[in-house]
Amino acid sequence: MKFKFLFLFLCLIFAGCKFPYLMQRELEFDKSEFTKNKNKWTYRNIKNYEYTFEYTDIINKKTKKNVYKITNKKCVSADYYVQNDNGNYDDKPSETKISNGTNLKYSIDDWFERIERDYNKYKSKNFEKERIASVTMEVVYNKKYNYPEKYDFIIYYDDDVEVTYDGSIPSVNYTHPADYNPTVINIVEFNVIEEEPENAPPADTPENGESGDAGEKDTPAATGNEESGENESAGGNAAETGTPESAEG
Repeated sequence: MKFKFLFLFLCLIFAGCKFPYLMQRELEFDKSEFTKNKNKWTYRNIKNYEYTFEYTDIINKKTKKNVYKITNKKCVSADYYVQNDNGNYDDKPSETKISNGTNLKYSIDDWFERIERDYNKYKSKNFEKERIASVTMEVVYNKKYNYPEKYDFIIYYDDDVEVTYDGSIPSVNYTHPADYNPTVINIVEFNVIEEEPENAPPADTPENGESGDAGEKDTPAATGNEESGENESAGGNAAETGTPESAEG
């Protein structure tokens, strides 16, 4: 009887925990939902807007926000704010960057491209060879304009893989340390500077483009042609990298 209760107790513990080495080697991403929202965003053809991106710096633990201005679908300026000791943002930004044509890749189209690059990169990886247990790409889309409001990239390696974190993103290789922030995109405010086109699609407009099952899961191909021992980042923290580039090893 004692062993029976012990067995049930252990089963409950395992049922409530998520162990990377017990996961299937798969990439979880809703590609059809991504395609639908990307098509709607493109169809709206919003050229001029600004948005606020908020995040917590995982190095100094301070909350920061960046305000990006987009003109003709290109990011032309970025204002950077840091919370003061009172928990408020100063009226004036601590730093402002002006685009030189290549240094500010922060348009909504850039973020859609970032997500798609991550998906294309990991769907073809040999997870078993690279000791990746699973990758989950979670995206929340704005209901009105269909841009990605939030994007979390969560990667788990096999339990016995040694993982380090030194604050250098995206070259860092980690699973889930205590200070790991999986959020790549976190848009808290969005303002259109021009009127929305009259032909903007309603929420239930059928979309052209790729279709797929909701919650599509891809089993990575065991091609065996990737470099062994490659260090992969967990998608990177966009606030740290300064650009919506793909996670590179």
